Amino acid sequence: MKLSADLVSDMIPALKITDTGGKALALMEVFKVSHLPVVDSNKLVGLISESDILDMNDPEVPISGYKLSCGSNFVEDNVPIFDVLSMASSLSLSVIPVVNAEKEYAGAISVSELVVKFAENSSFENQGGIIVLRMGIKDYSLAHVAQMVESNEAKILFSYLTIIPDSSMVELTIKVNTTDLTSIVQTFNRYSYNVVEVYNASNDMDDLLDERYDQLMKFLNL
Repeated sequence: MKLSADLVSDMIPALKITDTGGKALALMEVFKVSHLPVVDSNKLVGLISESDILDMNDPEVPISGYKLSCGSNFVEDNVPIFDVLSMASSLSLSVIPVVNAEKEYAGAISVSELVVKFAENSSFENQGGIIVLRMGIKDYSLAHVAQMVESNEAKILFSYLTIIPDSSMVELTIKVNTTDLTSIVQTFNRYSYNVVEVYNASNDMDDLLDERYDQLMKFLNL
């Protein structure tokens, strides 16, 4: 699966702290985004949004005069594509900055391009089976799930996490590279995972993946 470093777009410009809000709005219009990264001396300062600038109501104010979002709205360059999508949806971002291990700015990812890459790399066409697990959000660990799948000489091709509304539960949908799911399901049961659905017929799997993909696109409003 592609990593965030593979998704960086040369088309998304970075702003300097000396640029004005007016310049930022003009660039956002040209590149059809509502966020842009702000960089100073090759370090990511933060992310500025269209609403930040409009709220200021003075396009001549330099970016240094804005309170920038600089919390967890960036990813490192070794993050899988699906985790990037999850961040984009949870924070309602149109652009995600990428930094390297030294926290230096490496570029930005356009969420609209990201969705296209996700569709290309989500393994919809590969043969395999689908398992849906339900668990408490505190118990969720994709690494642990992958370890159990791999202990049965299989690999996860695709995963999708759904938060169950008004609860502390999530559903994890995984597609694996085998249609013989018996041993994998037995392993999940042995570790007290709640297996709620199992699919190994192609029509059922296609319907489920289409449903999960549609949910994701709706959540991203794309």
